[in-house]
Amino acid sequence: MELHERIPSLLPKEDLENLYFTKMMSTTGIAMCYGIFQLCLYNLFARYGLKPRTLKEAMMLRKKPSTRYKRLRLRILNMLGGKCVHCGCDDSRLIEIHHKLGDGRKERRKVGNNRLWYNIVMGRRSVGDLELCCRPCHSVEEVKRLYGVESFHVVWSEK
Repeated sequence: MELHERIPSLLPKEDLENLYFTKMMSTTGIAMCYGIFQLCLYNLFARYGLKPRTLKEAMMLRKKPSTRYKRLRLRILNMLGGKCVHCGCDDSRLIEIHHKLGDGRKERRKVGNNRLWYNIVMGRRSVGDLELCCRPCHSVEEVKRLYGVESFHVVWSEK
């Protein structure tokens, strides 16, 4: 019995549905797992009356740029200490990168925001003039830098 005749017994319809539709495995991954050609897998889809994903659906399952952005951001936050240097806030949703010298806008315009972050992670840019601040502390720091007002203070407490 040849391989293409044994494939339905190797990969029954229920198993194929589970791998492809429930676990969201790709046809390439399933073919490699079972040691068959991808074309044989598509023939099996036709035999079972299943419809494979369209290219658009397959692309939607791939890692999205927002996920890559979040991983890069968390990596930078961990590199810089992971919490606000002023109040100790450790909620990553509130943490921002603060340029101590106040030239952040110029630098982001010059190299771009994503490139700035990649340069930090890759070690091409020093982090000596950067610190992590939560949004309220960052605003207070900017008010202090721009207007010289020293009367504000933020206190972080978890409830």
